[in-house]
Amino acid sequence: MSGLFFCMKYSRLSKEQFEELHFEFSQFLASHSIDAAQWKQLKHENSKKVDSLLDIFSDIVWEKVLSKTVYVEYYAPQKVVLLDRANHVLKAVIITTTNQEVDFETQGGLEWLEKNMHSDQVEMALGDKSKDIHAELFEWIARGGQITDGKLFKRIQTLIS
Repeated sequence: MSGLFFCMKYSRLSKEQFEELHFEFSQFLASHSIDAAQWKQLKHENSKKVDSLLDIFSDIVWEKVLSKTVYVEYYAPQKVVLLDRANHVLKAVIITTTNQEVDFETQGGLEWLEKNMHSDQVEMALGDKSKDIHAELFEWIARGGQITDGKLFKRIQTLIS
């Protein structure tokens, strides 16, 4: 690895995530001809190279995770964002409510939504995107979205069709 400058596409993994991926990170370092002693020395002598290696590895991990991600769900008190990546297209269902007493972050809020899906208090937007799908998935995960099995997305799809 000759250059020291690397522009991250996603974000650096947390210390806990690096600890969980210790084996994979050591393999990554080995692929760059860096052993444990050299890594320890680098941490003391070349923080820019260390940062660059941490960032590159983080992006590799994120890219792998995002390539396997199909469904992401994001909840806020009056907003639900459901994402489904199918056939190289990211489909989105964005549901909001004007009812300030409803909290979609609770089971009761989701039950209310199911019963009131077609009421004037519920607004829905549908969309799809075929470019920068990984960046979009990452953005929603970074906001607090969760990678899921897609049960809610599928249930909402049946309710709106």
